[in-house]
Amino acid sequence: MIKLKVGAVFISDVHYSKNYRKKAFEDFLAEMEKKLPPQIIFFGDIFELLFGKVDYTISQNIQIISKINNLAKKIEIIYLEGNHDFNLKNIFQNILIIPNHRQPVKAVFDDEVFLLAHGDIYISKSFAIYRRLIQSTFILTIFNIFDKLIGNLIIKKLDLLQKKKAKCFKAFQFEKVAKNRIDIFLNNYNNFNYIVEGHFHQNYKITYKNINYLNLPAFGCNKKYYILENSLKKL
Repeated sequence: MIKLKVGAVFISDVHYSKNYRKKAFEDFLAEMEKKLPPQIIFFGDIFELLFGKVDYTISQNIQIISKINNLAKKIEIIYLEGNHDFNLKNIFQNILIIPNHRQPVKAVFDDEVFLLAHGDIYISKSFAIYRRLIQSTFILTIFNIFDKLIGNLIIKKLDLLQKKKAKCFKAFQFEKVAKNRIDIFLNNYNNFNYIVEGHFHQNYKITYKNINYLNLPAFGCNKKYYILENSLKKL
């Protein structure tokens, strides 16, 4: 179980690409280098496209990868893989990588138990199948070979499509979604007080059935992140 620390930083859904949404995240990392918080938790989709075994996605992000690895030598970093960044174990050193199939992960703070996840779990059976397929080492290896043969055209096209995709929006009736998320977690897990996840980009809090739910903001939209202070009410 992860032990959350006072001053921990929660950041999600940066969707960083060297071609767009660059400066804000670079500034964030520079700020973290100065302040050196005790702990940073990346809640997934930090990169727009970063797939272990797909070399071009690594080379395109190598400078930021290096900065994160250097920061991890000084502070604790935990990385919950998302649906845009996965198979990261061999990319990041000195970082605890939590893959999709191990989420949510339990964490504790002042005797309160948190469930932490990127958020792309318990969505639908079809999405779960898609998720398993895209993170398969075999499929990624074949994809990498084919993409190289055609000059990385697939990744370049995906990057262009993602740039055009709307990520900043207020979901209609997200309260209903949040309550449904709480019910799903209650059906699958016991003895927890908080759920924190990203993926939906909503920056939304609700308490329902005595469970506190927080959907993190998308940093790529509004440059917002959370800091865990010595009172949970100040998260």
